[in-house]
Amino acid sequence: MITGGSVTFLRNHALILAATLLLMVAAPLPNAASDGHPLTGVDYYEFEVNQTIAHDDSAFTQGLAIHEGRMYESTGMFGQSELREIDMETGEVLRFISLNESEFGEGLAVVGDELIQLTWKAGVAHRYSIETFEEVGNYTYEGEGWGLCAKGELLYMSNGTSTLTLRNSTDFTVVRELNVTLDGEPLDRLNELECVGGMIYANVWYDDSIYLISSDSGAVWDVVDCSALFPEEAESNQVLNGIAYEPDVGLYVTGKYWQVMYEGSMREVANDPAEWQEPLDDDEVAGWLIFLIGLIAAALTYLLWGKGFDSLTKSRGVHNPPDGTVYSEGEE
Repeated sequence: MITGGSVTFLRNHALILAATLLLMVAAPLPNAASDGHPLTGVDYYEFEVNQTIAHDDSAFTQGLAIHEGRMYESTGMFGQSELREIDMETGEVLRFISLNESEFGEGLAVVGDELIQLTWKAGVAHRYSIETFEEVGNYTYEGEGWGLCAKGELLYMSNGTSTLTLRNSTDFTVVRELNVTLDGEPLDRLNELECVGGMIYANVWYDDSIYLISSDSGAVWDVVDCSALFPEEAESNQVLNGIAYEPDVGLYVTGKYWQVMYEGSMREVANDPAEWQEPLDDDEVAGWLIFLIGLIAAALTYLLWGKGFDSLTKSRGVHNPPDGTVYSEGEE
């Protein structure tokens, strides 16, 4: 048997509960997940060294690439830029070709049986036979060239901003652009690139970490701390730059004017360790305040509007639900 007052009572409490839940849902939760990888879920790694290899400390390293067990390096600086083949065991320069003195060498990628080497401001990408180092052609482009890597039929190219340009690997035409973000914010100064599976490994100019970027969305999923690799008392221009990956071996990294190159792997550390965290900016503080105010409002709504209303009516001798005509189920 359900009384008319009981129905009203249940309906009122259902509305209170629904309003409370609505307030809780409406409160914006900071660091919302996107791209299937929550902002607080960026994985952090340290670079674990397996072996140390000599590296020419006169090389202003701009790009590294490995193809069929052979390593190639692009170096920069006007009048010093070269394309080199490097012995992966000893670091010895096996052969090289110099660029025009007016060109500043940049990123490097392997496409088929060719090496593609960018230039900084000349707007030219040189094409070399990987076997002979003879130039077989070139591509032209607008803007600056920084990093380059190949993934299938696409080339990913950086220009020092947070945007990667995807180009057709057969004619260098632009396919589309990819905006790179870390925790929802643009990741600027993207430099040397290495394509590995569905990820783009990127150096950032004047940064001591490697960033693993989704090649589809542009979101950073992982960060590799390489600060322990830096030379002691490193000069300001001896920055981390140079990434190459060899399947079944590991990751090779070096830097500009570094005496060594490292082969190693990534060792995961705790997510968001204290040393990685930065102070919250104004937008993040505001987000947390709104979220907490929403929770407090939801709790007060239920306590005062729901439980509080019951106590108030009972203290005044008011029945809640009120007495009324009693109906049996099925009666009119």
